[in-house]
Amino acid sequence: MGAVLAVAGSAVGSGALGGTPIAQASDGALSAAALATSSIDLSVLSPTAWAGVVVAVAAVIASLTSVRLSGLAWTGLGVAAASAWGLAGIAVGRATEGPSSSVTTVLAAVAATVVLAVGVVAGLRSEASRGRTGRSTGQQTGR
Repeated sequence: MGAVLAVAGSAVGSGALGGTPIAQASDGALSAAALATSSIDLSVLSPTAWAGVVVAVAAVIASLTSVRLSGLAWTGLGVAAASAWGLAGIAVGRATEGPSSSVTTVLAAVAATVVLAVGVVAGLRSEASRGRTGRSTGQQTGR
């Protein structure tokens, strides 16, 4: 159900269903340039530090979500894999395209590896837990 809503929302927001795309309706107010020209002071951190903060926050959220969903038949691993794919995309993008940032490349690659490892470990622990309690077969085992 969530996927259907996401696809429908994307179709409406992009203008694919004949409406006005959000970017046009907002006169570009949703762009990064609008944030850069706003009164928000981002100079507290350098752009590389901001990239590190964003990558770290994404990795923490993905890891926590993966662990939380690990009891649902490896759903947590799916979350971890998708998040790692996105973080790896950031790493590749910063390594091969502009703006180039070796620090962001390394941080995103490490974050992708950590998120994927957390997903695998959480999935394995969940499977081991199911084996001990007999939940996978519907039987209770004695301890």
